[in-house]
Amino acid sequence: SSSGSTITLNANQNSAIYNAIVENNTGTPDVGGMGSNGAYVDYTFNVASAGTYNLSANVSAASWAAMGVSVNGGSASEIDINATGSWTSYKPVTGSVYLPAGTVKLRFSNLYGTQFNLSTVTLTPSGSTSTTTSNNSTSTTTTTSNNSTTNWLGTARSVTADKYSAITGAFLESQGGMADI
Repeated sequence: SSSGSTITLNANQNSAIYNAIVENNTGTPDVGGMGSNGAYVDYTFNVASAGTYNLSANVSAASWAAMGVSVNGGSASEIDINATGSWTSYKPVTGSVYLPAGTVKLRFSNLYGTQFNLSTVTLTPSGSTSTTTSNNSTSTTTTTSNNSTTNWLGTARSVTADKYSAITGAFLESQGGMADI
């Protein structure tokens, strides 16, 4: 439950999990194996104040990965995850998500066949100051919707030519060793 304040989601508080597991390799539970076919983890909670929330998720990944975020079944954002060095080395990634008031189901899933582990997720109303704890260290950050690293669906972003789902009225070619459309 929230009253427009910070919401913290821990791996062992999930409301549903598919093709992934809750594990505890670092002293803090995490959702491991978020790379299996169709893997996801859901969290269901109450939001008292609708609005844009800054999302900070502690993740680990052996190589680049992409995390999909959906709210109540609708795609909300995509967050890029850079390699963290190991499956037990967690680092925060950030983004933004709009949460309506009332009961919310927040889903995290892997995209493009990539894999990551997900630990604690913190949601803070946009423009607020938040404290993020990861691997026994604490840092305080001030975030606003203007410095988010979220890649909102439906807005301009860089996409490599090999990640398209359909091409209409154009063709795939290679220029200077790079694929383009």
